[in-house]
Amino acid sequence: MYRRDDHVVFRNLIQASGIIEKKNFIINIHMPTINYPPKLKKIIAKVFDTRNEHNQKIPDGSDSNFKFFLAEKEGIDIAISNL
Repeated sequence: MYRRDDHVVFRNLIQASGIIEKKNFIINIHMPTINYPPKLKKIIAKVFDTRNEHNQKIPDGSDSNFKFFLAEKEGIDIAISNL
């Protein structure tokens, strides 16, 4: 069951800046946890894990699927690379 503040949390996640990483046919989406308490982070991680188990394909015909992960700000290093 969702409470009203769950709606706010999911809206914040949807609007958050994240990192998209493509490796072969998997697109990993790393979402920052901002300053969520540990209990809330566990709930969000469980929702992401449940969603990731479905291996949904991106509807562009590329056969790629995408997975969501929580990211801690301290664990993100940004580097420029030539593509």
